Amino acid sequence: MDKNKQKKQFSDLSDDDLHKMVEAICPRLNLFNREYPIFLPHALKGLMEHPNLRRSDRSTLDAYTKMFNLDWRGDSDIGNKDEFMCTHPIYLNDEDQTSTKQMATDLALTTTLQNACQPFLPRLTEKILKR
Repeated sequence: MDKNKQKKQFSDLSDDDLHKMVEAICPRLNLFNREYPIFLPHALKGLMEHPNLRRSDRSTLDAYTKMFNLDWRGDSDIGNKDEFMCTHPIYLNDEDQTSTKQMATDLALTTTLQNACQPFLPRLTEKILKR
C-alpha cells in the first residue's frame, strides 16, 4: 500500500473504490466455508447501501450474498438459513452518540462499562476455565 495515499472516510469512497472492494470481497466469500465473522453481513449491508455504489456492483454483491447465504433481508424466514442475524447494524454518527457524550471523559465511560460488566465476570470466568 502506498504510504502517500490519504485515508478516506467510508462516505467519501468513490464508485471506483467501491468497485474494487466488491471485486475483492465477492470471489473470496467461499473461503469462509459459510462460517462468516459476525461483522461480515453488517459490512456487506453497509457496502450495498453506499450511495456511490454502481448498480452493476450492487447486483454482483446481491447475487454473491444470496449464493453464500449472507442475505440479511430474509432473516425472519427460518427456512432461509440456519441461524438468524440477531442484531441489525448500528451506524454511529455524531448525533447518535448523545448518551456517551454526556459522560465527562473516556475514562468515566470506561469505568461505567467495567462496573456494568462486573456481575457477569465470575460466571464467564468459570465457563472459560471449564473449556
